[in-house]
Amino acid sequence: MSLYDHAWSRTFEIAQKKPAELKLLLSSRLDHPRLIRNKEGYSIVLAKPRKKNSGGYTLHGLDFPEPERGALLQMFNASIYHLAIHSVSSDYTIYRKWSENKERHTANIAKSLVEDAAADAYLKAYWSGIRPLIAYANALSYIRLRSAGKNSLSEGSIYQAVLSLRLTGMIKGKTSKKNTSDAENIIRILADLEKSIYERCVEKRSDTAPGGRLEPSATAQERLDSATNIWEVLYNSNSPTEILALPYGEDWGGNGAFNKGIDFGRRFTDILKAAYSRLDIEFVEEEFSKEQARCLDEAIQVFEAQAAYDARMRRSLKQYMKLGRDLHFKSYCIPVEDYSEYARVRSKLAGPIRRILDELRKVKQAPDESPLEESGAVDLQAAIQVMASGSMRNDIFVKEELLQKSEAWGILIDSSLSLGLFEGEVRSIAVCLAEVAKNMISTPDSWGLFAFNDTFQIIKDVYEPFSNSSRAKIGGLQHKGLSLLPDAIELTAKALAKTSEDIKILLIITDGVPVGYSSIEQKFMESIKKAQKFNITPIIIGIGNKNVKRLLKTSCTVENTYEMMKQFVKLYLEAQAYI
Repeated sequence: MSLYDHAWSRTFEIAQKKPAELKLLLSSRLDHPRLIRNKEGYSIVLAKPRKKNSGGYTLHGLDFPEPERGALLQMFNASIYHLAIHSVSSDYTIYRKWSENKERHTANIAKSLVEDAAADAYLKAYWSGIRPLIAYANALSYIRLRSAGKNSLSEGSIYQAVLSLRLTGMIKGKTSKKNTSDAENIIRILADLEKSIYERCVEKRSDTAPGGRLEPSATAQERLDSATNIWEVLYNSNSPTEILALPYGEDWGGNGAFNKGIDFGRRFTDILKAAYSRLDIEFVEEEFSKEQARCLDEAIQVFEAQAAYDARMRRSLKQYMKLGRDLHFKSYCIPVEDYSEYARVRSKLAGPIRRILDELRKVKQAPDESPLEESGAVDLQAAIQVMASGSMRNDIFVKEELLQKSEAWGILIDSSLSLGLFEGEVRSIAVCLAEVAKNMISTPDSWGLFAFNDTFQIIKDVYEPFSNSSRAKIGGLQHKGLSLLPDAIELTAKALAKTSEDIKILLIITDGVPVGYSSIEQKFMESIKKAQKFNITPIIIGIGNKNVKRLLKTSCTVENTYEMMKQFVKLYLEAQAYI
């Protein structure tokens, strides 16, 4: 199970949402996760653990030695759970009117504290089994937190003191009596809110079927009242100039307070006990040690699976770089993974995909004749000869059999900027053709799916299984850059030429307008001819460009996915006629 698959299963196990309601992305560019609200719902963008050249990993701005992969996975899991719970427990739209005429940083601090308290209440009510992991993440975060009075903010930042108390119930370092009093006041406000929401969650859970959860709107006024009380405390103190988010929590614009490293060789039992106590959990060292061992075993499996996947992707990229060494691509890459977007599109196209498959199965098999069978239609001329000669021959029957010919497909998606207006349709067509190929090609390692602009993107290599990772890459396609169409055709044809199947088909989804260098239009037709020399049959599905039909007999022009589905079977039959 790759990191993405691991994160996906954990996220949706908690959220229990449909892909149309929640999106999950992993990013190697981020140090801290993000929670983004859009019209479809929430998008969770997790910071991906990065392998260091010197050994070990880095995540949330902290270095983890190779032996500490268990701690690394626990911090990654804490991030997954924290944001997944927020997708269930939080609705930040309730603060729109409340935030008006309030200083933005102070208002955001109040909102983040209130919503974290609500998330803690949901955690306790619905997922108490993962609270020890959150306590462990809090302990590591506390160790990383710089001491109050030793920061670039006003001495003894109140928010830093609040964070410290929330993590372990202790203020790290020294701060003024007023800041201590204010911080403790805020903690009391949060504790009262958490208790109230927890009781409402338990009540809701007992009144409904298993899995019933309290909607955030049910406690909207309580949250707003708590936010107001916290904002007033903060407003009357020295307001910080940055919002100090938890390392594993959603990034509100600053995590600079957590800038200390961790010596994993040292024991920090006292801090662990404090973090457990803060969440009302008993710390039992024997159970803790067993859980750490279990986490290490799981981490080894997850990160070794990810390492194997990364190595396979590097080999594929190296292979295509070698095949395309004389072409014009800027780079060769793997698209980002967004399984939610794939699932959204797939759910809308389930019926049409099934209809295409039904039609193709009717025409896919080619009739042939098998002699020497004592059943089937009689060959009349042969029968007369046998009767006249008195022979014992039995080769007078002809039986029609459906002999299936093996096929290899290459699906090539134009993801250039010129098709940006058709982005949804392009992704839908890609999903449709991928599902058709998965069901129609006899072996999963006989078809490939690629995208291109001025880069070449491997979604599914020809010899790669069609996994959830491949599906997620279709969902992650983005339109940008120029259209190096002839280069993409030539490279994909080279990959298809290496297959041993009887029939080879290259499906090209494009607007048919190559752009990128001089003479590229001439190169376009040359690339088609080169593909045909490899005994590859090109099929062009032109999007929004009627001129495509003039370029190739086996082509059509469509404006949307449903038109493509109507045309595809006809194109497939025409292609079979040319083979």
